[in-house]
Amino acid sequence: MKSRIEIKRICAWCGKEFIAYKTTTNCCSHKCGNALYKKRKRDAAIIANNNLTEKIVTEKPIEKIKDKPFLTITETVNKSVILISAFRGIRQLVIFQLSVHY
Repeated sequence: MKSRIEIKRICAWCGKEFIAYKTTTNCCSHKCGNALYKKRKRDAAIIANNNLTEKIVTEKPIEKIKDKPFLTITETVNKSVILISAFRGIRQLVIFQLSVHY
């Protein structure tokens, strides 16, 4: 059932003026609503990724375990994962360079 009130709004995505029948409507169409939703989700993911990267950079986990004479099991696993990832990256780079030259 359609509401009888008509509210003039400006679309949050495209900026066009439209008539809304609900006070919570922000976009003029389903297409604009989906685009705005995707942008919000993308922005939230970027912020979360930036926060994680900033946390890792400020903590510097490798610097913490460099000076220790003995490592715990979790520190050993974390260091191994980092080294394995680095070696995989180098191996893939070498394979890529070999395939480009031949």
